[in-house]
Amino acid sequence: MSKTTNFLLGNGEKLTRLVPLQKGGRAPRPPYSFAEAKQFLEPQIKKAALEIAALPDVACPRDRAVAVITLHPQYIAKSYYPDNLLATVGLQAVGSKPRKVAPRKWRPQTESAKLKNPPPEEGEGLDIFVAGQKGAFLKWAEALPSWTEDTQGADKLFEVEQFLLVPPIDRIRPLQTDESEPLLEVVLHAHDKFVLDSFEAYLETMSLKADMDRRFDAGSLCFLPLRAHRELLAKIAEFAYLRVMRGMPKLRTLRPFVRSFTGVKSFPCALPSEPPLDQKLRAVIFDGGIRNKSGLENWVTALDGTGVSGAVQEGLDHGFAVTSAALFGSLVPAASSPRPFSYIDHIRVLDNLVGSDPDQGHNLYDVLPRIEEVLKSGKYEFANLSIGPELPIDDDEVHAWTAMLDQHLSNGKTLTTVAAGNGGDGDKLLGFDRLQVPSDCVNALAVGASDRQGKGWRRAYYSSVGPGRSPGMVKPDILSFGGDAGAPFWVFDGNKPTQSAMLAPDRYKSSGKQD
Repeated sequence: MSKTTNFLLGNGEKLTRLVPLQKGGRAPRPPYSFAEAKQFLEPQIKKAALEIAALPDVACPRDRAVAVITLHPQYIAKSYYPDNLLATVGLQAVGSKPRKVAPRKWRPQTESAKLKNPPPEEGEGLDIFVAGQKGAFLKWAEALPSWTEDTQGADKLFEVEQFLLVPPIDRIRPLQTDESEPLLEVVLHAHDKFVLDSFEAYLETMSLKADMDRRFDAGSLCFLPLRAHRELLAKIAEFAYLRVMRGMPKLRTLRPFVRSFTGVKSFPCALPSEPPLDQKLRAVIFDGGIRNKSGLENWVTALDGTGVSGAVQEGLDHGFAVTSAALFGSLVPAASSPRPFSYIDHIRVLDNLVGSDPDQGHNLYDVLPRIEEVLKSGKYEFANLSIGPELPIDDDEVHAWTAMLDQHLSNGKTLTTVAAGNGGDGDKLLGFDRLQVPSDCVNALAVGASDRQGKGWRRAYYSSVGPGRSPGMVKPDILSFGGDAGAPFWVFDGNKPTQSAMLAPDRYKSSGKQD
């Protein structure tokens, strides 16, 4: 007879009625008193309101503008969100982004706490982009001097570290081209269609036209291409709902793989005969495609993305190499190829039009919808991206690729790996060695490269480095063997399925010469 344990429940009668929760200790004392916060913010709000009032009417959709409220680093949790304050002054949040802030003061600490953990010089604050009628900003500026602690929303003033209108010139990022009429990527707070209609009308005053048909929406942000003369950039940036304007990024270079390398010889390697270990698992690779009769047909289904045009050789080589690596890892001489974990759908999203004529829309904005369409379907449990913009991340603004991926991967149903990029030997001071978009995704795994397998491994010199962009500061998430001159990464040769070939040896340092 099995023994059971009967637990006695003390005071069980209390479960028959509601039990009020006991409130915890006192709320921590804020860094600023109401009087201090009001005195500090009055001139900032007045200045921003006057600058907003001076904006051209044609640049302000429905007489509305966007300013920025910066929250103190100790008040960025959702429970501190200043919704009552925004409602009181007639403003609406249209976006946000993390921001490093050095506050004027931190919350008071006990003497013992000061000794053990002194306040940092700066912390992770939050910029909230707020929109409202131009008159609402002026009204707040006029009313604030008479506010008391009993005014609705006044209890949130101490959370605000700064209030400003971002100067139009600060919305323009440095361009990496000398073109007089560069192709730009414009990012708008476009939570409503009237913003896009107003932006089109605003551009018409300068005889400009954005490519609205190839715009890309991610959440409340809209990304769109625009070609404009440099002399007009400052005027374009005056549009009240414009968040940032930068040069249109290009596709990462598709580094070819070479079949011989001085001092290192390829070797024969047999394809496995067994099916994948898990025949129900669904995995997808987005890349440049795989040629017919590549030798991987037993495990790979080659598909074309929607609207894709003809393939290019570099894309096919890159796509094959990535797929071989995903199936078998790095091949080993005189060893059997391992059984793949799963079948793979390789979806070709790159074609011969990408980058050929940006003014006709043949750019990364054609690639994004092809990837998004597949992710929306929810068919796959695993996905991989070894392509993307050749653009190191910055700490200021999110990019279209990152925004799209994070939006669709937030449901946690598709584990996606993204290559960190091969810019690790770029200029460190300028940040060119940092992770490349979209490996800064919070909801994806950024994969860096190591130069060896086993003991003594280090980061491969070419592998892009962190930190990531807040809140995913620790990037890349994982390292995987990527190869180096002394220890190449081997994949099957797409032209000779029983002969191996080195993956992207042009990125390996060597005193030898490539053949």
